[in-house]
Amino acid sequence: KGLQKEGVADLPELSVHTFEQYVHSRRWMLGIVLDIAGAVVGLVSLALLPISVAQPIFCNGLVVLALFSACYLKERLGWHEWGAVLFCVVGTTLLALTLEPTDYVGMDLLWVQAKMGGVLLCAVLAILALE
Repeated sequence: KGLQKEGVADLPELSVHTFEQYVHSRRWMLGIVLDIAGAVVGLVSLALLPISVAQPIFCNGLVVLALFSACYLKERLGWHEWGAVLFCVVGTTLLALTLEPTDYVGMDLLWVQAKMGGVLLCAVLAILALE
């Protein structure tokens, strides 16, 4: 979302006539691709994890977006936003501390970790390509 916001800064308002300009914007397209990739990863995680575990993890996407906005887009976050970031981090930490151990015998955790690492690497490389 942050890359999409940055990508539209120099573009006119989106319409049928200006859509081609959006498609040719590297930052906007990268934002769209990362947004779609995030949705796919979210769907896969819902297939692997119970919703009670997956949803708090999704909440941390807002933390990442807030940090990206503050650090990369140089936006000033108010105390409400920083408070929300703190609540997300504390809530996810409390969830992690209270989870019951689960039997992952049928799941190849190394393969899941490799896929997650690949997605992270692609995201980092894509952001670095913008620099």
